[in-house]
Amino acid sequence: MSGPEQNKDRAWGEYWADQARRGGKGTGCLPEAMHSIARAQQQCWSGFADALPHNADVLDLATGNGILLHWLKAMRPDLSLTGIDLAPQLPPPPAGCRTMPSTRMENIPLGDASFDAIVSQFGFEYSDVAATIGEISRLLRDGGTVGLLLHRGDGPILEHNIARREAIRWVLEEQSLFEALRRRMDKGAEGRARAIEHAESVARQGAHIFGQQSPAWEISEAARQTLALGAKDNVEGITRTFAVIAQRAGEEMDRLGDLEDACATADNRAALLALFAEAGFEAGETQAISAGAEERPFADFLPFCKTR
Repeated sequence: MSGPEQNKDRAWGEYWADQARRGGKGTGCLPEAMHSIARAQQQCWSGFADALPHNADVLDLATGNGILLHWLKAMRPDLSLTGIDLAPQLPPPPAGCRTMPSTRMENIPLGDASFDAIVSQFGFEYSDVAATIGEISRLLRDGGTVGLLLHRGDGPILEHNIARREAIRWVLEEQSLFEALRRRMDKGAEGRARAIEHAESVARQGAHIFGQQSPAWEISEAARQTLALGAKDNVEGITRTFAVIAQRAGEEMDRLGDLEDACATADNRAALLALFAEAGFEAGETQAISAGAEERPFADFLPFCKTR
């Protein structure tokens, strides 16, 4: 595996590990305020789940924090649910479900014809889709179904996250925040005071440009608090904390870059449909999913049935 791919895997692994430490709470890549998006997702999956056979075996690709497993289990307690994800550490799955960390969609160590349905919510499009479709075909029983909830490049989720990535880029690259703070810290107690003032200034600018609670404000405020609360002679400790904050911010930028690439893959709809057709699948009607009648669609739901 190449260096960039390892970095991406580590970024996602750290993300879901953090979710695990918090008990699996969180909204994944969704904006925190967009609870209506989650409700629309659940409604979408409710119709799919209703049509599954009794005691169906279901595989969730790129399960992440397991939110889809939780929803499906609540909708259909009889389902046998398995989730896979490339992250090495995942939050606990719902009772009676199992998850398989460190497992890529393109190479799933499970037996042929093991599942009645395979699903993915904002995960399939992150993969090498041709290889993943091959695995779906291998793992799915004849007559089995596939449900894919895919990102849209013209939707509010990508828009929100591109703005978030720009705020991170601004504070890390344009402002070079941590380099500027370290230079000031090298000048003793007076430098420490100037570093705090600089972090406060960048936080104010970030809030003005990108909004209060934006990453530009969050990162700068975290740096300010690190300086203000750290022991006056503990420069090394403060520097280590800066490195952790910068690393996590950089990993988020990597994840948001992955999201943009995934949207481009999902938007190349003709290519996806052709790959599924070649693998012996019949496509159902695509459904645009929105958070309300007046809202832009944030995703498309694509159903398939294995015909050969």
